[in-house]
Amino acid sequence: MSEVQVQPQEFTVNIGDLQLDCGQTLPAVEQRVAIYGTPNADGSNVAFVAHALTGSSRVRDWWGTLLAEGAPLDLRRWCVVGINAVGSCYGSTGPTSIAPDGKPYGDRFPRITVRDVVRAESLALTQAGIDKVAVTIGGSVGGMQALQWALDFPERVGRAIVIGAHDHQTPMAIALNALQRETIAINPKRGLRVARKIGMITYKSEELLRARHERRSDRHGKPYFDVEGYLEHQADLFEARMDPNAYVALTHIMDSQDVREQRYPRRRRSPQRARRARDLSRAHQQPRPRRLPSRTPKPRPPHRRLHVSFAPAATTTPSS
Repeated sequence: MSEVQVQPQEFTVNIGDLQLDCGQTLPAVEQRVAIYGTPNADGSNVAFVAHALTGSSRVRDWWGTLLAEGAPLDLRRWCVVGINAVGSCYGSTGPTSIAPDGKPYGDRFPRITVRDVVRAESLALTQAGIDKVAVTIGGSVGGMQALQWALDFPERVGRAIVIGAHDHQTPMAIALNALQRETIAINPKRGLRVARKIGMITYKSEELLRARHERRSDRHGKPYFDVEGYLEHQADLFEARMDPNAYVALTHIMDSQDVREQRYPRRRRSPQRARRARDLSRAHQQPRPRRLPSRTPKPRPPHRRLHVSFAPAATTTPSS
């Protein structure tokens, strides 16, 4: 697949104050936006792509194959929109931004939820002149956002594609993120490297690590195993591009995900669809046969109490 040459329009919008789920208000929130292509007036060609845990608004930088010629989001057909999530460090308001007291937020940055992120994105899209999108898609935290978009703004989203994301963050995933945050609290610079290594292990399986590294020595001649060299390489890349406090904020966003107990408005049916549904229901209704009363009543079975219990699935949601 060859790359479709479309230069993104990149800009920053100020969506004003953002009311957060934690009860605080984040003032003068900025959102970094990248748009590849020209959106139709009705949004029928718009695909909003939500980035994973540490991504940016530049969708082509991390999901370029998805935008190539013949790919699902071929830019000859689609207009692709990316927005950097609130709490990140790639142009949107986050821990590296300046607080009202004139100093960077740092570790004072408030707790942000997936719903906060989606609420901010909806305001940013409105300011960009995009009222509806044909599809929203994302993986990891991006998948959580895609799900939240479909639930919170069903009138603005045609389809949602959720990849590598759960309807809630599991205790195991929260525990692994907590360990990463603790290493950063001990030493922000070194801790960020350790946090990335922990994260990378959660993204891979034992089978994959064996296939790629086995127990071979480091391919560059360093005095450790090849798998250790891989983790060091990933830590080098991460340290060069990620702010420690932003990573803490982003993992808190991931841990906030739980749509199981939330209540959402249902999408309203058009009068035509409602009429067709009623007609179809009546067409399938069968007349009930008349039941004659029995002369000898049957004995009733003893009353039994039914107990139902539910156990959560033992799966974790990897970050990225």
